[in-house]
Amino acid sequence: MRYESLNLLLKEIVTENGKVDYSRLATRRQLLDQAVKEFAERGPDNDEAGFPTDEQKLAYWLNAYNVFTLHTIIQEYPISSVWKTREGQFFQRRRHLAGGRLVSLDDIEHQILRAQFIEPAIHFAINCGMNGCPALRPTAYQGEGIRETLRTTTERFLSNESNCRIDHQARRIFISRIFKMYAEDFGHRHGSTRDYRAGVLRFVAQHTGVSFETIAEYEVLYNVYDWGLNDSRREPHLGPILFHEPVEHFTEGDHELRELHLYEGNFCNRTCSW
Repeated sequence: MRYESLNLLLKEIVTENGKVDYSRLATRRQLLDQAVKEFAERGPDNDEAGFPTDEQKLAYWLNAYNVFTLHTIIQEYPISSVWKTREGQFFQRRRHLAGGRLVSLDDIEHQILRAQFIEPAIHFAINCGMNGCPALRPTAYQGEGIRETLRTTTERFLSNESNCRIDHQARRIFISRIFKMYAEDFGHRHGSTRDYRAGVLRFVAQHTGVSFETIAEYEVLYNVYDWGLNDSRREPHLGPILFHEPVEHFTEGDHELRELHLYEGNFCNRTCSW
């Protein structure tokens, strides 16, 4: 699968900095619908011969997540955030077909990408329509060379100081909250908080050129996550606020929430399983 329709679409709507021109996308609904249709008709579930390698399957599901996100957003555009959709089930509702299989965005991210591929770099390849997300690529992912593509995508994400900034003098590292939300993916899946922390720092070191030994004992601080829509025609919600030092703390063993912070003027999605 070469993703011709998706490539044509992304080339037209993705800006130089990885934002989306949703007004332009609204005029290209026919091309968007064609791309979605191609994913509905073919996929690893109903065309195993067409996706013989894990790399080809991975590329398919990354592209499926991104195009389904665009399709869902444009159905309700203009909106200021995906959290502002009418039904409130942006990630949970099973509304798209992928190779004949009805899936939600959460299904793709958690049940397929995170569960089957065990590749933490996927978090810098899927775009959920928010400013805090990694930039959207202007071309579709391809199975051939995808591991190197993911590495490049990750390095680009971490090269933006809003996502990663290392203060050697203060011995602190400021990184995206993606690393907090999915800490287990960067460390041992069933490890301790310290294992998660070490896994995050090793991953950052591998993709920034800084040695792990240098930052191993640095204090880790998580940046504010901008939940606003990644709309090229709107300014980010955070304005000049780039960094925030959170004081919320939790571990898997906690039975109650210790501290909760609500960010005025920013979108919050606090889903606490405990």
